[in-house]
Amino acid sequence: MAKITFIGAGSTVFAKNLLGDILSYPELQDSTISLFDINPERLRTSEIVTRQIASFLGSSRRLRRPWIAALRSRTPTMRSVCSKLPATSPAP
Repeated sequence: MAKITFIGAGSTVFAKNLLGDILSYPELQDSTISLFDINPERLRTSEIVTRQIASFLGSSRRLRRPWIAALRSRTPTMRSVCSKLPATSPAP
């Protein structure tokens, strides 16, 4: 399962187009999608649109459903991502 993070998801038209394309690929249909924006109203609108796209694609093509989260803070996701990155050695 892929994890997709969309920072600046309050740009609803762009988010709609991009997420529609992403969810049209069978390999990405069960992805975890994290939407982030500092504007709660725009974020909520993008979340609604994303869920409608997922529902439409799922009902019309019998696709698996993605897990969608709309958050105003990147901290929990960034901690999760950073904890999984390989440790690197400092340059000499």
